[in-house]
Amino acid sequence: METKHQIEKILVPVDFSENSLNACRYALKIALETKADIFLFHAVYSPAFDLIEMTGNKTTRKKLKENVEQKLLLEATPEMEKFIDSLTKLPEARKISNDEIKSLIQSGSAKEEILSFSKEYQPDLIIMGTHGKDKSAVSMLGSITEYAINKLSFPILAVPLSIDYSALPKSLLYLTDFDETDFHSIKKLLEFTTIFKMNIHCAHIGGGIEERKRAKLEGMIEYFKTAYNNSSIQYYLIIDDKKKNIVQLIQDYIQQHNIDIVSLTHKKRNLLKKYFTSDLTKKIFHKVKLPLLVFRP
Repeated sequence: METKHQIEKILVPVDFSENSLNACRYALKIALETKADIFLFHAVYSPAFDLIEMTGNKTTRKKLKENVEQKLLLEATPEMEKFIDSLTKLPEARKISNDEIKSLIQSGSAKEEILSFSKEYQPDLIIMGTHGKDKSAVSMLGSITEYAINKLSFPILAVPLSIDYSALPKSLLYLTDFDETDFHSIKKLLEFTTIFKMNIHCAHIGGGIEERKRAKLEGMIEYFKTAYNNSSIQYYLIIDDKKKNIVQLIQDYIQQHNIDIVSLTHKKRNLLKKYFTSDLTKKIFHKVKLPLLVFRP
């Protein structure tokens, strides 16, 4: 049995910042491998929208809002065109023309508009920068990226600014506690990693794993190796260490095994919180500076 990639549509929310350009570079790299379509989405918003709601009658409010929207869209259109033009000049876009990159500018709150359009477009993968123009945001993931991860069911790849584009990703670290959902999770990961012929490192965090569960896991991994052309799936145990916190242990593992992407399911984000003093995703992402793939099992 062979896995066939199912990445045909890639959605990249952008705000024309350096982080957005960086996320687009990663999207271009994946698109070259998968022949996927890239769709750039930008939302424009003005505080005037809130003020309009408090003035005049319904007809007046509607007209004022339409005027503000039109102005915002007219201002954002040349920015989008300039942004796309800069993308097509990148090395990753050597086989992609301006016409092959679709885009849409929508008025409204970025968080809500991204959710709304994602549900309409049904992308196979959403790629986002970790932060937008507001780099002063407290969240290590960026408020919009974190909001999308929490609200959307589509796989989301969050890409940090400091990422190496010199080679395709070869190794993915999947953080798990090995429960019944992992069969489906690993199958989904194979659909993604097969594109790049990547190795999957399944890492359990804790002090140990019971023999019955270990045997079940090893049987599951053996199945995937046999069924999916000996796909390289490896199991590791990251042991609790009183001298190091769990984030540091994961960071050490990533360096030792040359991991290119860290992945976990949305469900596991909650299950693994018990090992951390604050949110798992934010702390790992802040420390390791690697793309983070989050999906639902």
